Amino acid sequence: MRLIVRPDFDGLVCSLYLKKIFRISAVAYSEPKDIQDGNFKVQPQDIIANLPYHPNCAWWFDHHASNEIPEAFRGIYEVAPSAAGLIWNGFKDQYPTLGTFEFLTKMTDLIDGGIYSLEDILNPQGYYLISYTVIPSPDLKDADYWDLLTDLLELNDPGQILQDSEVNRRVQDFLAGQELFKLIVLANSRIKNGILVSDFRTVALPDGSFNRFLPYALFPESKLSISLTALPEKPGMIKISLAKSVLNRTSDLHVGFLLRKFGGGGHAGAGSIRVPENQSDKVIGELLTEISR
Repeated sequence: MRLIVRPDFDGLVCSLYLKKIFRISAVAYSEPKDIQDGNFKVQPQDIIANLPYHPNCAWWFDHHASNEIPEAFRGIYEVAPSAAGLIWNGFKDQYPTLGTFEFLTKMTDLIDGGIYSLEDILNPQGYYLISYTVIPSPDLKDADYWDLLTDLLELNDPGQILQDSEVNRRVQDFLAGQELFKLIVLANSRIKNGILVSDFRTVALPDGSFNRFLPYALFPESKLSISLTALPEKPGMIKISLAKSVLNRTSDLHVGFLLRKFGGGGHAGAGSIRVPENQSDKVIGELLTEISR
């Protein structure tokens, strides 16, 4: 059976757990939009985790509130902090080896659920720090690293994982880029009605240092953030990310439901859409109008 997961920290933990439950012959990586648009070919017997449902799959595990839910499917769906947490809770009694990963599951819930303190943002440790090394790359250039980190998660000890030479190298890249990223955020961001808008369309972001929570530490008055980034692998397209602040928790907006209207999706607290570059300003205006209602 092939496993298809989203290449983020939650997806890698899903992969670790599902390999203990199913006979996984290969792991493939996909972004949600590629599943939704049919750009990723899902085959019979595939298992999908932390991604939208596809009718060809044999099993489906997900936790995103904005996803369309089929009438019948094999797997687990529930709105929850992480997909890995659903898998762990659903199978730990049947597969006792999963029980040893209680702390990893708790941390995955916190990380994917966006539960961060100011200290976790400015001085991340343990699994928080490890999670920052998982950088989305739709061209799959980091697939070997995602495979490596999935295997290292088996150690069940963030201290040991951080000692791995490749993980350590990526951590150092992440830490080294933070001051530069801070300057980029300050130079390309503005507050509009309590919403932080960061325009990175023409900015070269530092490799390995896209700490998406850093802007909240720099603009603590913001309750929501919108960021625009170019998609080099998809010329002419822009990614628009919308998220609630993890520090100023005063917004009651359901981000995933709002972005579904624009062809995207996500959680209650965060999500994204892809739009043609020549429509990005128009979409930003429409988003700001919707949010202010």
